[in-house]
Amino acid sequence: MSRTVTITKTGTTPKTASPKSTRDATIGRMLNNKLDIKSKREQLVNTYLTFTYEMRDNLPRRIFWRYVILMLLSIDKITGVSSNDEKYSQLFEQTNSLNGTVPIDIQNTWARKFEYIVKNAKGISSSTTKSLNSMLKF
Repeated sequence: MSRTVTITKTGTTPKTASPKSTRDATIGRMLNNKLDIKSKREQLVNTYLTFTYEMRDNLPRRIFWRYVILMLLSIDKITGVSSNDEKYSQLFEQTNSLNGTVPIDIQNTWARKFEYIVKNAKGISSSTTKSLNSMLKF
């Protein structure tokens, strides 16, 4: 990227060009550097759809619980709750050491709960994740 400098003979200093924005393109609309609520809801729906696509017999525990944590975090981000961020971060790190698989009935239980939340995305409130957090047992 090169810049050109213009020299004027009037004795005034030339106006320098503004630097080009180097911000990477992000998904969703930004307002004050934060995704808007609609984009956060879309992000939750996309995570849910990917989660249900991945569901199968012998789904590794590490993958399953990462999806669950990501969806819980997305729900909290929609409502503006940040008190669980550190907890989710720690839980996400703990998933690295998980082995084994998750039975399909447990996958279906979580999928039904998230399906209800996604269907009623406009009704998500700060208490939405409270009952789900009590079910977090690796």
